[in-house]
Amino acid sequence: MTEPSIITAIAKLLPAPKKVTTFLRNKLEEHYNSPDDSKKKAYDKWMNGLFAGTTLSLLPAPAIPTGFPANLMAVQYGRPRYALDEQGRLIGLNLAALGLEDDQWKAVAELLEREGVRLRALNVRENNIKEFVSPPNVNALEVLDVAQNQLKNLPPEVVKRGSEAVLGFLKELQAQGTEQLLEAKMLIIGEGGSGKTTLYRKLAGNSEMPKEKDTTRGIDIHLYPFRAETFGRDFILHIWDFGGQEIYHATHQFFLTKRSLYILLTDNRREEKLDYWLQAQKLYGDKSPLIVVQNEKDGRKKELPLNEMRDNFPNLRPETYSLDLKLEKDADKERFKTLKTRIESEIMAQPHVGDTLPRQWLAIRQAVKDLANQRSYISQSEYFQLCAGHGLPEEERALSLSEYLHDLGVFLHFQDDVLLAQTLFLDNSWVTDAVFALIDALNNESVTNPLPKWQFNEQVARQIWCAEKFGSKYKEKIAELIALIEKFELCYKTAPKTYLVPQLLPGTRPEEEAAKVFRREGAMQIHFKYGFMPKGLLSRLMVRMHRYISNQKLIWNSGMILHHPTYQTDAEIVETYLDRDLLVWVKGGRRKEFATTIIDEINLLNATYGENLVVTTLLPCICATCRNSDQPHFYDYTKLRERKERGKPTIECAVSYDDVNVQRIIENVFVVPKAEGALRVFISYSKADEAHKNTLLTYLKPLMRQEDLIHWDDSQLMPGEEWDARIRQEITAADIVLVLLSADALATDYIWDYEIKQAVEQSKSGRSAVIPIILRPCDWPSSPLARLSALPRKGAPVASFSHDAEAWQQVTEGLREVVQRIKGWR
Repeated sequence: MTEPSIITAIAKLLPAPKKVTTFLRNKLEEHYNSPDDSKKKAYDKWMNGLFAGTTLSLLPAPAIPTGFPANLMAVQYGRPRYALDEQGRLIGLNLAALGLEDDQWKAVAELLEREGVRLRALNVRENNIKEFVSPPNVNALEVLDVAQNQLKNLPPEVVKRGSEAVLGFLKELQAQGTEQLLEAKMLIIGEGGSGKTTLYRKLAGNSEMPKEKDTTRGIDIHLYPFRAETFGRDFILHIWDFGGQEIYHATHQFFLTKRSLYILLTDNRREEKLDYWLQAQKLYGDKSPLIVVQNEKDGRKKELPLNEMRDNFPNLRPETYSLDLKLEKDADKERFKTLKTRIESEIMAQPHVGDTLPRQWLAIRQAVKDLANQRSYISQSEYFQLCAGHGLPEEERALSLSEYLHDLGVFLHFQDDVLLAQTLFLDNSWVTDAVFALIDALNNESVTNPLPKWQFNEQVARQIWCAEKFGSKYKEKIAELIALIEKFELCYKTAPKTYLVPQLLPGTRPEEEAAKVFRREGAMQIHFKYGFMPKGLLSRLMVRMHRYISNQKLIWNSGMILHHPTYQTDAEIVETYLDRDLLVWVKGGRRKEFATTIIDEINLLNATYGENLVVTTLLPCICATCRNSDQPHFYDYTKLRERKERGKPTIECAVSYDDVNVQRIIENVFVVPKAEGALRVFISYSKADEAHKNTLLTYLKPLMRQEDLIHWDDSQLMPGEEWDARIRQEITAADIVLVLLSADALATDYIWDYEIKQAVEQSKSGRSAVIPIILRPCDWPSSPLARLSALPRKGAPVASFSHDAEAWQQVTEGLREVVQRIKGWR
């Protein structure tokens, strides 16, 4: 078959124009969230001109200075493209954003295989592919883009690292052959004393019952091997036994993971807190299955509201198991056998069980497992040497495997932290024991500490972790352990080598001191109402906002008073856990600016809990009755925005019954930018750094509102636009150019050849302020941007900060200075 005929054959396998049109219309709805009529008409006009025939046509990739594959890979909706080499052989395909289904892509892949095609570049992003069939001769592929598909047959830990990681994974599968990983994670949760440790011991065949004083402190981790007949091999179940005491609840969230089986153990005395554990599992476990087991202590049983529970918690399995875990009666022994069989079958049914992995990955996993029997941690360089010894010398691919095993809970490796990235913690218990040892010792005041019990310094930490019972197991890793606790947002630094643990703070508001600084009367209020309030949420917010805490003293277990030095504005934030509320009062000359900062920080924190966290933001009424009231009526912010979008300018106050202007309610709280005279900001970034770009935009929201900024990046390209021309137009028009730098960005031809050079020219001529933002360590000092001042300060990479928030705050503050300087010139 000649190359022109193979192009025709591929075109015939693609979706019909009518289906592509439907697919693109849906994307329009998603992109604009109910687009207006003008956008719909423009879209229809574009599509009518695009799809003239009954089949799609593949177009040759355009000739641009940067050449192949840059000329092929850009997404242009409805315009699939191909590239040929000098001999006329097919070397590239771009089938992005066509709505390709599994069978269509499979048919294309089979055609390529029959014809012996060796693609060097392939783009199938933004389709409906779930089962991705690897193209033939995958080792010839240099560039692959599979983003924004719902890939089910590849490990999600690999997929989330991006298309480059997926390409490496596919190459390893082809080169090494495959094997199945037969490991999974089970978490036992519930109140202290309910029998969680007993359940584990019974599963492991240990008939000895724990004594009352043997309650789990923190988390215990055990291995439970059993024969998996489905695979004809032994299976390893990692069992995490969570301490039920309330002091540990805030810390559990960092270990309650997705892709796990949950066992919720209750007894006949403790079901009053059942709802907390059900809500926690729903929030942190996502769609992981949940089995409820009731321990009938002394043969007593309580009825549980199972039907109501299942309505609210769809992960809950229909069967609930009730038995006395002492297993003294034959009936209880039979019930336990049934439970054990159910646990094993439930594990076998999990979609990730039996993941097909490169054979070398399993060999490395086994080597790490053997090493963990001897050592609690190894250095990253030792890990690289271990991988190289098993045929995986490329460090980037070794890191992909590391992230996969980290997400599965095999070990801990925090690659996004400069200090912690240097160590792989092979023994999870080594980490959890250290964290809870510190919290226990401080809380129980069982350590010599010159500071209040909610504070510690490095000497106190060393005293705890180098105690006789630990020997030398933690002696060499004090700095890393403190960094881990900071990363978990369990503490923050108040002074050099001194830290504060918010969850150990006293529970009473310091009324006398607080009254000198902040009075709630007359303050603007914002409320956040939670469907379920995670334990430790306010503590984490304290860590994130500690730089604003007044004198670093006005802070207590359920609240804090803040001061913004630039705005000279104060605020108080209080958590009412039983009511599931976070209450905010803001007072001062620039209260809207500070309120916007606080709201955005709370929204950022809420986002870390995932989409299952339901939060309603409530804004105060501004009618004549409510304006001067300390108990105004509140409106759901989402509903206000919906009314505004649907052309409803007012809303009735439930107190005064007055009609109140919706836009003014919003403007009373938020700084809303005016488009006229706004500064234009262009963002240059690599697709590999898209997550960083999105985080940056989240942190910049308050500044964009306050300083009238309008940003542009290539995600705003309209379907059918000539991307190169639009990028040139936007960067030329920009007042400020932000260049997000990493090794990926510097390796992207278009960024290096055009965007960086153009930005430098605009900087030299004074047309634009150009700011390099260093995301990850890279050779940017050798680039044309080297003469420019970078952010964060001193060019420190964002990845080098213990807390990302600190890095992004430096970026925001630096950009604010630039914006104000530009406005001063105008």
